[in-house]
Amino acid sequence: MKTRIASSLLVLVALPACRGAASHDASAPVATSASVTVASDPSPEDTVGPHREELRLASAGRLAMLRLAGATLLLETANADVIDRARTFIAVNVESDQVRIGGKRARTPDDVARAVHLIQERMFGPVVFLVRADDNAAIGRLRETIEALQRAGALHVVFGWTSPAEVLASWDACPFPAKADAAAVDAARIMVQAQVDDREHAGLVQVLTYDENGFGGAAALCVMRQRLTGGLASGKPFRVRFERPTP
Repeated sequence: MKTRIASSLLVLVALPACRGAASHDASAPVATSASVTVASDPSPEDTVGPHREELRLASAGRLAMLRLAGATLLLETANADVIDRARTFIAVNVESDQVRIGGKRARTPDDVARAVHLIQERMFGPVVFLVRADDNAAIGRLRETIEALQRAGALHVVFGWTSPAEVLASWDACPFPAKADAAAVDAARIMVQAQVDDREHAGLVQVLTYDENGFGGAAALCVMRQRLTGGLASGKPFRVRFERPTP
């Protein structure tokens, strides 16, 4: 299916289209908590890559309970209600030798804590800290990053099981939010603003359009799984368009 890209006269950048090809099944129940854990309890020296499928399964509900290097961690997931309400989304990308929070390097847990305090002082409303890890990141680093976020008072630490390096094939692959599926809403346009790091990934996404059907959070999560270049990396606001394909 050919993607239609429309331009916005307001913001002078491309208008990405999310056609809903991977939309949720509105009839499928969403679990309120997770009964699945990362059963193998990987050691601190293990890398994330071999455990990616276990992490995906643990993130199927609204809460994920992860057993990592001897510690049990309870986190929200991309299915959590806060995703629909939040206006600010911060990428916390765990790499092999460092952590990037909001696109800025943080080499120690203390650096992570300082970043959390600064971000939450400056931002209004719920702030989502979306934690994802590269395949070659150590389980121990992932665990200590999550613990540092929680100790620093980050209220919404959301676990994203995908790797930051795993970008969507196109804007068409952005899923529709479950609320929109249930309400039979077929289209939306959401204004967002992104700060892009040196890997062309969004370190911070702010949702500028209020929407009651979950499109704001869906747009933010979609942007965080794209490679942003050109006008989309300029720091100027742009719109994400959701549109179901015509039968």
